[in-house]
Amino acid sequence: MKESLPMMNQSALNLVQSIAEHTLKARAIRAQIRQTRGSARASYWIEKRDLGGWTRALLVELAFHRGIPYRHVEPVTARDKLPDHARKALIASQVASYPSLDAAAFRAWLETPETPERRAWREARIAKGAERTAARRVLLAEQHALAASTAGRSRDLLARGAA
Repeated sequence: MKESLPMMNQSALNLVQSIAEHTLKARAIRAQIRQTRGSARASYWIEKRDLGGWTRALLVELAFHRGIPYRHVEPVTARDKLPDHARKALIASQVASYPSLDAAAFRAWLETPETPERRAWREARIAKGAERTAARRVLLAEQHALAASTAGRSRDLLARGAA
C-alpha cells in the first residue's frame, strides 16, 4: 500500500490550487508580454506584478497553515523597499480577504521574533558586506590615485619630448 501525502486541511488544499492557478496565469501573461510591444506590454507587466503580489500572499498564508515560521519563508527581502512592518501589514491585508485565516493568529505569526542565532547570522552578514564595501572603496581610491599619478608623469614626459 502506498504511503499517502500528509493530510492537509481543505483551506490548505484550496491555497495550493489557487497558487497553481496563479502560476498558470502568470505563464500566460509572460507569453503575452513576449508577443507585445509598447503600452500593451506595460499593462501586461502591471497585471503580472499584481498577480505576483497575490501569489506571494497565498504562499505566505500556506506557510502559516503548514506551521512554517515566517522568518524561514522570507528571511531576507533585500529587494523590498518597504520597511518590515509595512510589508507585513501589506501581506496581512491581502491575506485577510481569505475566510480560512484566523487574522489574530496570523498577525501574531508575522510578528514572531527573530531567533538569536538568526539575528547573529544576519548581523555577521551585514558586517561582512560592509567590510567588502570598504575594501572596494580603498581599492578604487588606490586605482584613481595611480591613474592620476600616471597621467601626470605622461604629461611631463610628453612636455620634455616636445621641448
